Amino acid sequence: MSSKGTDYYIEAGKRSARWHAEYRQAIKGCRFDTIAVHGVYSLQEALDFNQGSTIEPIYMSASQAFRDSDEMEAALSYQTPGWVYSRIANPSMFYLEGVLALLETYGSDIEATCCATSSGMSAIYSACEPFLVTDRDKPGQAMNFVATCQVYGGTFQQFAVRKDRERDIEWRKVVNSNNISDWESLIDENTRFLYGELPSNPGQAFFDIEKV
Repeated sequence: MSSKGTDYYIEAGKRSARWHAEYRQAIKGCRFDTIAVHGVYSLQEALDFNQGSTIEPIYMSASQAFRDSDEMEAALSYQTPGWVYSRIANPSMFYLEGVLALLETYGSDIEATCCATSSGMSAIYSACEPFLVTDRDKPGQAMNFVATCQVYGGTFQQFAVRKDRERDIEWRKVVNSNNISDWESLIDENTRFLYGELPSNPGQAFFDIEKV
C-alpha cells in the first residue's frame, strides 16, 4: 500500500482545524442551554464519524489507530490534530473541554481553552506550577505569589505548606480581595502569579477579576 506522505495529513489536519474553529465560532453565538447540550459536537461529525449518534460517544480506547506511519508521524510530532494516547488526550476530553471553555466565556469576546483534570487540586497545581520554574542562571532567586486568604482548605495547604514552607516560595496574602491597592502593594518584580477563587469556599467571597 502506497503512503500519502506526512504533508498530506498535515494539510488535512489544517483543514479540519479550520472547520472546527469555524463551527466553534458559530456555536458560540447560540444560547447558553444550547451550548451546554450540543457543545462543539456537530451534526456533520455525527453523520461522518459516529453512525449518526446525536450526542458524542464516550471513547474508551487507550490509543488511536492510524492509516499509515506517515499519519502517525504527523500526529506524534503535533503537526496535525490527533489524540494518540488517552493519557494525553482523547475525543471525549476534546468535546468536554471545548464546551466548558464556551460556557465559561459565555456572553463575552474572550477566546479561551480548557484543560480538564481529575481533581480540583490537580487543576490548581497545574495552573500555578509553570509560573514557579526556577531560572538556572539565577540560583537562589526569590519568588513570591499573591493570593487571597479566602481559598479552599486544600489550596491553603498547597500554598502554605507545599510552596511557602517546604520550597520557600513566599505566599503574600490579600486579606480584602476587593481592595485593589491591597493587591498592588504586594506585587513586585519577583511576583510570579496572582491567584483567587470565585466564589471562595466556604465563604462565597467575590472580587473584580478585571480590575485585579
